[in-house]
Amino acid sequence: MTQQAAQTHTFDLAKIKLIVGLGNPGPRYSKTRHNAGFMLMDTLHELYGSGAWDTRGTAHSSTISVTLKDGSFHSITLIKPMMGMNVSGVQIKAFVKNGITSDNVLICYDELEKPFGKNMLRFAGSARGHNGVRSAIEQIGNNFWQLRLGIDRPAEKKDVADYVLSNFTPSEMQSMDTSQEAALKLLGL
Repeated sequence: MTQQAAQTHTFDLAKIKLIVGLGNPGPRYSKTRHNAGFMLMDTLHELYGSGAWDTRGTAHSSTISVTLKDGSFHSITLIKPMMGMNVSGVQIKAFVKNGITSDNVLICYDELEKPFGKNMLRFAGSARGHNGVRSAIEQIGNNFWQLRLGIDRPAEKKDVADYVLSNFTPSEMQSMDTSQEAALKLLGL
């Protein structure tokens, strides 16, 4: 861990310029556990954005700027990398420039080690086996904020790949609003 990551960090949404939701593009994956990050981006867009996602950018990502009402009003760019989970970092790196540093980035993704609906916000850390986060760390280092969205884990480790690519259950989908509200509360929204 770098010296910067070892320091105590307090989350301040006003310092975040990019919120990235990790997921896989296409209708086949839209309701899968691995797309928890994309789903949260869609919720943020629905609550705070207007207009459609821009998919014309050269970074192969869907982007939109939203104005968050978190006690102040400030603009943040939401990003959904569209080349696939395992290469998300390449697209994130394209946005980390022009005065934006990795500590201005919040990456939201599915977390097997947390029960469904339990979320965790932290600064820096390892990928813990998550290929999308690993890709981000390879491209921009690990000094970014992470919002880990709990999806639970299967009973057998050998089932993880199929599990994360399976759809949320009807019961989980009914509880999705509550889970996302808890995630937004961690961000101060």
